[in-house]
Amino acid sequence: MDYGEKRTVYQRYSAFDFKEFAAPPPLPILIRRHRKCKDAPIGWFYPAQGLPPQGKKLCDVCPVQPQCLEYAIRHNIHYGLWGGLTERQRFNVKRERRAAEANDQLSFD
Repeated sequence: MDYGEKRTVYQRYSAFDFKEFAAPPPLPILIRRHRKCKDAPIGWFYPAQGLPPQGKKLCDVCPVQPQCLEYAIRHNIHYGLWGGLTERQRFNVKRERRAAEANDQLSFD
């Protein structure tokens, strides 16, 4: 494949196609300074499939747990334990919020 062919392959994809792979913005200073997970092993928050995350114990006593959870939900972080919730739990929270918003919009009509 020559350079011209590579360019045409890459031109098929826009920046929007790769949005889900972009890194989220840095953690807010409040979370960075006060989080309990600063010195914990990263594996506690990204466990092997099927194992419970060990970091949940830290999240339960963390003073910035709600802010951490909101950060993960707002920035669509798909992996790991954030704010005490796993990926699936965060997905369920987002789904419940969308349903509540839809119900609110219907009640005003």
